Amino acid sequence: MTFLSLRGYRWLLVFLILVTLILIGWQRVGMNLTLPILGPDAPQYNVYSVDDSSNGGSTLSFLETDKSVTTLVCELFPENQTYSFCEIAINVTQQGKGLDLSKFDSVTVELGFKNSPDAKVRVQMKNPNPIYSLPGDPTSEKFNIIEFNPTADGHRQTIPLSYFQVPEWWVSQYNVPIRYSQPEFTNVTVIEVSVGTNTPPGEYELWVKELTLTGKVLSYTQLLTVILAVWITLAVLSLLSLVVRMNSAFHQKQKQVQELNDLNRKLNTHSQRMELQAKTDALTGLLNRNGVAKRLLELKTSVQQNSEECSVIFCDIDFFKQVNDTYGHGLGDQVITQFATLLQTRTRTNDLVVRWGGEEFVLFCPQTSLNAASILAENLRQSIESAAWPEQLNLTASFGVSQMQKSEDIETFLNRADIALYRAKERGRNRVEINES
Repeated sequence: MTFLSLRGYRWLLVFLILVTLILIGWQRVGMNLTLPILGPDAPQYNVYSVDDSSNGGSTLSFLETDKSVTTLVCELFPENQTYSFCEIAINVTQQGKGLDLSKFDSVTVELGFKNSPDAKVRVQMKNPNPIYSLPGDPTSEKFNIIEFNPTADGHRQTIPLSYFQVPEWWVSQYNVPIRYSQPEFTNVTVIEVSVGTNTPPGEYELWVKELTLTGKVLSYTQLLTVILAVWITLAVLSLLSLVVRMNSAFHQKQKQVQELNDLNRKLNTHSQRMELQAKTDALTGLLNRNGVAKRLLELKTSVQQNSEECSVIFCDIDFFKQVNDTYGHGLGDQVITQFATLLQTRTRTNDLVVRWGGEEFVLFCPQTSLNAASILAENLRQSIESAAWPEQLNLTASFGVSQMQKSEDIETFLNRADIALYRAKERGRNRVEINES
């Protein structure tokens, strides 16, 4: 974002305002999501009539269906008034699974009664859930119910799903926890349209022309959340860009002053830098062979005169040439740098890490026995093998360890560790070998 000019930010702001207004308007008039259940455009669900005759009641019912209207014809008898019911049932399961209607927010119906203007209609959606539903007990499936009077002329009505309720008798009968007592539409298996509760005895013809679930691809709240997130992101990026610009300008001024100071300082420190460069590896910042020479003489004196222990660990990256050949020397340098950092962070403060040459490193370990040095080498080997390397390389290293003897010179001491290193490579690499004598 730092490449945009102030004018560019203004145009971006205008663009986002326009997009925001367009999206809000589109959400209001578009982004519609529909699922026909009954009607000319509905899928061929299994539609059938259900009444209390299966429970020993006397209600008689059947369906009359043409291309546009499904009509339930039923007769409720007075002696069974308390338990009488008849309904249109729509099995909406697909491959044994119910419909997830949670993304819809309302149901649109076009229905009514012939010659029964005061009768009520009940729409209910059954939603089984293994948390509270019992196998073989259809009544344990959650009932999501709405009961209402159709319009006198049978015009379409849109009812929010939030108006549906779960009956108290069902919650009480199955001892459903309060967190599961609210309407649920995640696994609707059957949608039923029936005459209302306590409908008087008589003949009824309930016709249904349309039953459609409706909603939005994105609800208004979801859309505002997305828009707000975009605006907040833009604000943060703009603020960061401003900070970067100001910081860049500040550093540019500082740089000009610093360059003048550096010019004078360089003249005075040129010889010192040349000496340091001769002793330091330019890529990793570690000491090189020249830089460690004086320290080696000190370690030899400590071993011979003070009987202190001192060990050395030779470390070589396995198959490093393949890394350079496959990915180039740029990535190879990255691996060397990360490798050096890993050695420094996994060793002790008094250990001395040296880049010996190429992919070979040497660790000098004062006051350290051969056994302790081999343990340190094994820990380093495991850390290298488990570390994350560029290009997801599976990098390993081989190690050779020796301990300085009083009677030997530095060259012999180092050669013994080098021999152990080559032995580790001959025996399959990615291992630690020691040279005790």
